[in-house]
Amino acid sequence: MEEVMPDLIDEDQSGFIKCRQTQDNIRRCLHIIEHIEKEKLRAILLSVDAEKAFDSVGWQFLYKVMGKFGFHEKFITSIKTLYTAPMARIKVNGGLSNSIHLQRGCRQGCPASPLLFNLFIEPLAQAIRQDLDLEGIIIRDTEHKICLFADDVLVSLKNPELGVPRLMDLLQEYGALSGYTLNIDKTQALVFNFVSSPVLKNKYRFNWDSTSIKYLGVTLTKDISLLYSKNYIQINTSIKEDLDRWAPLPLDIGSRIMVIKTNILPRLLYLFQSLPIHIPDNQFREWDKLISRFIWSSKAPRVRYKTLQLPKASGGMGLPNLKDYYLAAQVKPLLLWCNQEYISKWKAMELSLLDRPLQSLLGLPQTTKLYDIQSQWVRLAIDIWCSIVKQLNIQKEMRILAWPVYDPEFNPAVEGGGFVQWERQGLTALCLLVEKGELMDFKAMSKRYSLSQQDFYRYLQLRHYFNKNVKELLPEKMTGITQMFIKAYNGKLSKKIIGELYRYIVELRGHSTFYVKAKWEEELGIVITPEQWTNIINTQITTTGSHTWRDFSWKNCMRFFITPQQKSKQTGTQPKCWRGCGNEKANHSHIFWECPMLQTFWESVHAIIKSVLCFDIEFTSLSFYLGDMDLNLTRDDRYLLKIFMVAGKKAVTRRWLSAEPPNTSQWIAIVTNIQCMECLTYSLRLQKDKYDAMWRKWDLYLTTRDDNLLCS
Repeated sequence: MEEVMPDLIDEDQSGFIKCRQTQDNIRRCLHIIEHIEKEKLRAILLSVDAEKAFDSVGWQFLYKVMGKFGFHEKFITSIKTLYTAPMARIKVNGGLSNSIHLQRGCRQGCPASPLLFNLFIEPLAQAIRQDLDLEGIIIRDTEHKICLFADDVLVSLKNPELGVPRLMDLLQEYGALSGYTLNIDKTQALVFNFVSSPVLKNKYRFNWDSTSIKYLGVTLTKDISLLYSKNYIQINTSIKEDLDRWAPLPLDIGSRIMVIKTNILPRLLYLFQSLPIHIPDNQFREWDKLISRFIWSSKAPRVRYKTLQLPKASGGMGLPNLKDYYLAAQVKPLLLWCNQEYISKWKAMELSLLDRPLQSLLGLPQTTKLYDIQSQWVRLAIDIWCSIVKQLNIQKEMRILAWPVYDPEFNPAVEGGGFVQWERQGLTALCLLVEKGELMDFKAMSKRYSLSQQDFYRYLQLRHYFNKNVKELLPEKMTGITQMFIKAYNGKLSKKIIGELYRYIVELRGHSTFYVKAKWEEELGIVITPEQWTNIINTQITTTGSHTWRDFSWKNCMRFFITPQQKSKQTGTQPKCWRGCGNEKANHSHIFWECPMLQTFWESVHAIIKSVLCFDIEFTSLSFYLGDMDLNLTRDDRYLLKIFMVAGKKAVTRRWLSAEPPNTSQWIAIVTNIQCMECLTYSLRLQKDKYDAMWRKWDLYLTTRDDNLLCS
């Protein structure tokens, strides 16, 4: 069913249809509201609420609809089988009611139910579209009457005095045939430039004076300038209350960041995608302060905020950068402009704004100010795009997205020359005509775009323009953002658009943890290459299957723990080592590795690891402590080595501020504790045999260590 639904169900329906999204109808509604206000139209937006919509589906009506849509009789019979004499019982406080015969409604939990409901309600949408007495909002010769997301229906009508009664009659007629029942109490109205008569108000008791309505989780307002305050002020209050309530919970830093990623980010990201409105910088700073206070429990941060926002593979914790997510959400529609396979009515509305394709502006950001773009939603997207291109310094490579026919530097197109016809044949953006940094030859271009021999001279003009104006500007490897636009033009757009855009924006920001690497180099007197630093980070983020142990490894690598040297800067005390070794400058390297009081412990651990793995690990700070594991080890041995190393660091922190250093018995106890947790993890994954193989050498050592058996 999923494969055929896009062909059966009109684009007005965006719910549970392949390649359609919730935000489609919201963005479309914003364009409709903007047009109504601009043209001062007498109009109404009516958010129609159905009473128990999914439960009201009449089966016989549904089967008739499926037949009309062309479903085969055998397929309809299969659906009928699912709905033949179904029974239900209600469970209350552990007790079951008597059996109830179900006579209508879609089955709960069935993945076919949303698709069946879309078929069920499509006749209503068709009736509204085809009813000549219902006058919709006409924007550039296209009439817009109805938006749907499953049972959430929004109707936009001109001349409400005549349109509303006709719509109500149509809903009543449809309900009599199908079982659909209107919930008048929850139906919302947004009236523009119109004062309803007392007769209309008394007959249909909507809130005719409402200044906003709630649609698909977003508050739509009559006054467009109030969209920000109506949506973000409320969610700000909710976020602050949640973070204040969760702050006292005994959560470590990794769990607190996970709360932000799974609870706070989705709420804001939905609004970022749904509302193409400007958010001031001070709002992002306010969110960052709230999040930072929550993560550090209102204490002084121990790691830079920008470091936390880096991906884990770069040494961060993947804390969301809300502003970059917002930017990614605003760039997403631009990618959809370039993808011919993505079809939506909001897209058609936007692409008709100028006498030239909006996509052609993306490759020449400096020319966008020459055009008067009437829609503020599109203007915002273009402005943000220009800002991102400038911030990330990718102006030159953007030329690959230019349309030569609209490039003021391409004189043959400016003067005419027949290039407009080339555009109609599909020769649009340069990225479609370039392969491996070179303009494709005329033979290949002719075959792909049906050019004739008479077009050869134009091809030579285009090649000259490309070699002179574009080729030298292109880097050997395009940035991820540019590659996404090229893929969009070629119909290969990813499903996770915002996530990919966000990742590429973060990469181009250039933030890194090299400042941490420099501190380790200074303290340990060593040189760490970028490749070695990458290996070190990878060691920390792949230590065991436990978030707790991976977070602990990360903390150690990022110098999370407060040493005497750091504390002395805060309190003015002497930065002496608490173990009494006499060191007057106890920094991270000293406390965890170089202290003479720790040497016996680390040497003993090294000897045990050599015994267990039958491999002599280089006993240096770079390899044995930081974890540059460029070693010729098997996967299982590498896995054990990471656990042995993190257990050693944990043994040090277990004796924090104690003059007595850790010993191997304490280290073995920590390894055993990790082993128990790993055993549970692999057992739950039904991979106990894999666990046994990985821990075999350690189990063998534990059974023989009393006899001091070592590898030969």
